[in-house]
Amino acid sequence: MAGVPVTVGPLEARAGRLASFLKDYAGREFSHGVADCAIMVADWIRSETGRDPAADLRGRYSRERDWRRIVDEAGGMVALYDVLAMSVGLRHESVAKVGDIAVVVADGQQFGAIRTPDRWAVKLSDGLTSSGDFMPIAIWQVPI
Repeated sequence: MAGVPVTVGPLEARAGRLASFLKDYAGREFSHGVADCAIMVADWIRSETGRDPAADLRGRYSRERDWRRIVDEAGGMVALYDVLAMSVGLRHESVAKVGDIAVVVADGQQFGAIRTPDRWAVKLSDGLTSSGDFMPIAIWQVPI
């Protein structure tokens, strides 16, 4: 109907912000500690909440082996993400909504990911990918 205002719900608004965020991130060259799967997730959380879960990680690694050391010292990816997520007040969730984050697994490897309306988005060394093949093993809710 003409002249009737259209309202957008919070999840739809978040989906729009996420699409813009991912479009921007897709243009960023992969770099450990600057634009990788962990930093992308942290940047998303910071953009949505104003709090940076990776503040203590930034500048601590610039190579894959340094990242692996950090993960190993934390007790694994889920343990590391749990500490980082909890540090900014995120809580575990069993079902992901648009904009929530997770540790996902594909082909035996674990990655940090952001939930899009229908898939998981992950920053990999060969670019930003969005796939239905990623299986979440731990999910945290990012408040709207």
